[in-house]
Amino acid sequence: GSVTVKLSALAGLASVAFVLILILRVDTEKPSDAGDVQLVTTEITALKIRRYNEIGALLEESQTDHLIQYDRDKKTFLTGVNVIQSSVDDDTWTLTAPDGIGSETDGYLELSGGVNIVNGKSVAIATDTMLITSDDRIAKSKGEVVLTTQNSETKADGLTIDLGMNTAILTGNVNTEYRSDRAP
Repeated sequence: GSVTVKLSALAGLASVAFVLILILRVDTEKPSDAGDVQLVTTEITALKIRRYNEIGALLEESQTDHLIQYDRDKKTFLTGVNVIQSSVDDDTWTLTAPDGIGSETDGYLELSGGVNIVNGKSVAIATDTMLITSDDRIAKSKGEVVLTTQNSETKADGLTIDLGMNTAILTGNVNTEYRSDRAP
């Protein structure tokens, strides 16, 4: 009953504290002349984060190969980023990028360097940069978007995805080319 839940919570908290102690280094000596060099305050390798809504349903699972934060910067710099967002109809959006910059205080994650987006198994989208806001779970592209399905390729000036409601809107100039699977 409640004893098991309390023990599980304590064991989980102890595990997190142990991992943080192993990962984070606190140097007691300050460099005598750091100049304009920013010092690393946090560095984590192979991080996986899960976010849940108020009733305990999984909203997001994010992974990054490397995370780093500097002492005078509120932003977090990421490499090898993979974000999986759940939507209302048990579908998922997967956004993958080589780089990312996030700010927990401002509630955003900007993926860059070539973002690949997959919705289910039928739609693949590519763009250079996507900005995801965590409060409203909206993702917006910052440049041309190429949407590919089995029979077509669509190019647009922009894209807005409501990750929670499982909707996507192409914006600006939109051009679709259809492919025929018939042999000549």
